[in-house]
Amino acid sequence: MNSFESWMLQQGLSESSVRKYGNAIGGPLTAWANANSVLVGSLTGIEDVSKFQSISSAIQKLPIFLERNSTGHGMYSRALAKFAEYLQRERDAPISDVTLPSDGQIQVSEKDRISLANMMVDSLPRGNKKQLHDLAEDGFRIFLDGDQCAAVYFANNAPIHLIEFALDTKKTTIGAAERQAFIVWLEHQKAEFGGHDARNHKKGRQLDWFRIGVKTYGDAIAFIKRISDERRNLSTTNRWAIPTAILVTPASHPARTIQAISAVVANVPTDTWASTARRMVKTAQQTSAFSNGQVVPQTIKNKNNAFESEDEFVSYVKSLIEKQEGLCAISGLPLQSDIDGQVNDEMRASLDRINSDGHYEVGNLQVVCRFINRWKGSDQNSQFKELIHILREHWANH
Repeated sequence: MNSFESWMLQQGLSESSVRKYGNAIGGPLTAWANANSVLVGSLTGIEDVSKFQSISSAIQKLPIFLERNSTGHGMYSRALAKFAEYLQRERDAPISDVTLPSDGQIQVSEKDRISLANMMVDSLPRGNKKQLHDLAEDGFRIFLDGDQCAAVYFANNAPIHLIEFALDTKKTTIGAAERQAFIVWLEHQKAEFGGHDARNHKKGRQLDWFRIGVKTYGDAIAFIKRISDERRNLSTTNRWAIPTAILVTPASHPARTIQAISAVVANVPTDTWASTARRMVKTAQQTSAFSNGQVVPQTIKNKNNAFESEDEFVSYVKSLIEKQEGLCAISGLPLQSDIDGQVNDEMRASLDRINSDGHYEVGNLQVVCRFINRWKGSDQNSQFKELIHILREHWANH
């Protein structure tokens, strides 16, 4: 849960409203702003209320916003208004999760430091993990199987930030492929949280370490939670995935984005997944066409949507399957194609919206086993992954 969502809960909003507004700001609204060159990056990375109001005004003029906001009974305009209120309150109100001692240096409370340390430990790979609070009030270190693999710094050790993180990308991943994906994912997170670099706290050049500084305790919690959510993916090849929309250079029209994606996947050979991908796309088209009053897209025929044709949609779905190496994005189980001679309907590939309140669009899709899609229903993606993780832990211990 990020700081915006935490603030909404403190304001007394229901969990349903918090989830809807949080997903809208971090999902479709950010995607539309990027696709139409209103913004580069995430709306959640904006800290200045005046800057946000200018961007919000531009978003509300977009044809896709006008259509979806009308279909969604004003939900997206309410989400923008709520985020503006959050930024205004954050600017005007005193910081609630930190204290300001007499020397003027903002500090995180001891209770919050302990909570942060425990979350950081839980986000790391399995092994013999140990916390070492040997930096007094200025931070702590974490060891994995005897070697230091992470550190968190406060106060004098983080002079221009509230909190700074350091992670050994080599010791916290398995193999070169996962490590490279982890590094790219971490750099994306740094951009999402404002692009703040942290200083090197040790002498010498540390090639294996990633560093980031954050300005609020809420951002620190959100950063660690994202690591934990990714770590729950069973397959290391499915971890640390960057939404495709972020990987493509923003263009003035969404069609250019999908053309760039199509160019990447053009060399993918026609294989057993072709008919499977087309079947999933047709199902998605039917879902969109027959939705009545729900917050769902009229995707394929809408010129403001990235998928301007069925073939482009099919190419994108095939690229997802290729990227997932034929495995379910949530369970890690092998997907079965439609032409598999020993197909089990429950293991058949099924197209799933990561954010169930979002749309069939680039960055919000994954391919899962049919039974996983049915079980997940409209649950939040991270919440469902948490339940799968609990089941996996239970089975591993029995």
